Amino acid sequence: MVFKIPIGPISVNQLYFNVRGRGRVKTKSYQKWATDVFMLLPMVEVPDGDFGLAIVFGTPYYRTSDLDNMVKALVDVMQAKWAFDDVRINTYHLQKVPVKKRADAFIEFEVIQ
Repeated sequence: MVFKIPIGPISVNQLYFNVRGRGRVKTKSYQKWATDVFMLLPMVEVPDGDFGLAIVFGTPYYRTSDLDNMVKALVDVMQAKWAFDDVRINTYHLQKVPVKKRADAFIEFEVIQ
């Protein structure tokens, strides 16, 4: 089953910043994005064993954003919501598509057995 949530991707470049004496700390924008995605994600039954994810990112930053940078944060939130270890993901099918405005951004995904 394909699911679609009305929020755009966040780049791995926006996830953390360095703090002297504390190391890497989550940015406020990442904390908010992760909370929003967690609430929007439906409960999905992840299969036993290895599985794959097909993900489409709709982004207004189509020409300037790296596709692989969009995956990390999403999978981290999926792990938290669905309680699985991402070492079990053995396949990714990734695509990014342009949208005109930030308000039109989305993430579409499917768990593949």
